[in-house]
Amino acid sequence: MAILTAFERQALKLRLQGHSAYAIARQFSKEPRTAYRSIDNAHKKLMEAKTVSYTHLRAHETVLDLVCRLLLEK
Repeated sequence: MAILTAFERQALKLRLQGHSAYAIARQFSKEPRTAYRSIDNAHKKLMEAKTVSYTHLRAHETVLDLVCRLLLEK
């Protein structure tokens, strides 16, 4: 599972809002290449995330998950 660091999450969020990598680096007092690298790493991690089927999710369902799901279906 791809886990983003706090900086990667913030940098990607700001980049998606239209901020330049240079502006992001200045905001977090980082080197510009660190911001570029973090945005690139975050994007790669998100692209590598794998989807799973509903059946797969149900196979890992706990008793508490089952109770919650059944209550929500009512």
